[in-house]
Amino acid sequence: MPGKILIKQLTQNKVGSILLAKEEKSNKGEVVSVGPTLFLHKRKPITPPVKEGDLVIFDPLNVSQKVEIDGEEYIQTTFQDVLAIINE
Repeated sequence: MPGKILIKQLTQNKVGSILLAKEEKSNKGEVVSVGPTLFLHKRKPITPPVKEGDLVIFDPLNVSQKVEIDGEEYIQTTFQDVLAIINE
């Protein structure tokens, strides 16, 4: 779907130097799939700012949908909800 991305959400087991009792979902994830270019009014294209394999920080409050594929949970959202691309 145009303007959509699929993200595999990462888990974390510590915050800073504090070890958590259980793993929690974070607002970081790996981009698994990127939809085609989104076209706005007057056919102005918006090229996706991310590519497959990018590590991103996303807005967890604007998650469009959670989907399960082959037992794995993924997040479908728009690429406008990506807050940052992490370079490692």
